Amino acid sequence: MKEFVDAGKVKYLGVSDADADTIRRAHAVHPISALQDEYSIFAHDGEMLFPVLEELRIGFVAYSPLARGFLSGAVKSRDQTTPATTGSASPGGSRRTTTPTSPSSIS
Repeated sequence: MKEFVDAGKVKYLGVSDADADTIRRAHAVHPISALQDEYSIFAHDGEMLFPVLEELRIGFVAYSPLARGFLSGAVKSRDQTTPATTGSASPGGSRRTTTPTSPSSIS
């Protein structure tokens, strides 16, 4: 990516879902402008990176600040979904009752 910056094709570089070590290594090659990470009422993992971001003067871009639709009202309860064909990936399909550890999933 540094070559793209040097060629004038990219002005700023950012990383997504990176840990502190990765951020430091990337920043050593070329200054990183921003980190994008999930951050919401349910996901606070990005907070542990704030000291590193502050030290390196890197901005933080929150991914899914509305908790993947939960806080926007987009997530419906199971009672509000319509049943669908068994095995369907739709909200009313078998995923309503089948979990990764269900006997039917393991067999």
